[in-house]
Formats: sequence, structure tokens, C-alpha cells
Amino acid sequence: MIYREGTVTVSGSTAVVVGAGTQWRETVRAGDFFAVQGYMITVQVAEVIDDTHLRLARLVPKFPAGTYGGLSYVISREFTANYDLPMPQDGDIEASELINRALKIIDTNMPS
Repeated sequence: MIYREGTVTVSGSTAVVVGAGTQWRETVRAGDFFAVQGYMITVQVAEVIDDTHLRLARLVPKFPAGTYGGLSYVISREFTANYDLPMPQDGDIEASELINRALKIIDTNMPS
């Protein structure tokens, strides 16, 4: 599932994302991956506060100081059945981040 309805306001000083025209309560869950379109870093969603507020697991790394509104974004939720590995989908902003996370999970679960 890829969700990208509405726009977001993001700040480099808070992990809370504010949406406009979003309906996150019914469509997004903790563990999904959030990314601002055009900014190539994916961050996990820690909590869905309500339809227009998300708390990310961390600040968006290296996001410029200040607050930016009206941004396009994408949230991805496709995971494999056995190890819950993130699966890149068409339109994902940062497929390499998803693949790197999957490889780390595989590496942790493989016998030595």
C-alpha cells in the first residue's frame, strides 16, 4: 500500500508531521515508512495520533532548519509475510533505504 493523499508540514526540529487533506487514522499504522517527496530519506512512523498528525520514530535526518508546508509525501506499508521485511513499490521515494532495512533484518535472523 502506498498512501499519498493531501500534503504535509514537516520541521527539522520535531518528529511530528502535520497533514492537510489526510486520513491517516484508518490508513496508516506504526511501522509504515514515511518520506517527503524529493527528499530521499525514509523514516518509520512511530504513532498515528489522528487523521492529520503522525509522530515519526526520529527526526527526519538532515532536514533543513525551519518548517515547510504543502509538501508532497508518500507512506509505504508493504511487508513480507515471514520476516516483515519492507518491500519497495512503484513510486517509493527511497527504495534503497527499504532494501537496506530488509537486508539488516535478514542478516540478524540468519544463523552464523
